[in-house]
Amino acid sequence: MYRTCCIFAENHLQFSVKDYGVGIPPDDLGRVFERFYRVHKDRSRQTGGTGIGLALVKHIVQLHGGRTWVESEPGQGATFYFTLPQD
Repeated sequence: MYRTCCIFAENHLQFSVKDYGVGIPPDDLGRVFERFYRVHKDRSRQTGGTGIGLALVKHIVQLHGGRTWVESEPGQGATFYFTLPQD
């Protein structure tokens, strides 16, 4: 299950997607937007992804003048954010 949200700020839109999964360990938070990085190394490509999705999101958002980040606590899920300029 997940929840989405959009906030209108002064000069940008902020979007968020929250999941209620296992969360992301603090040591991995800075790397989740890297190409081919997978938090759970025990997942093979047959049962998990390749680790490219969040990297694509980051680059597309940056091309449009926005930014991406994630907040998480292990056991509490994760919230992924991105912004886009309003103009």
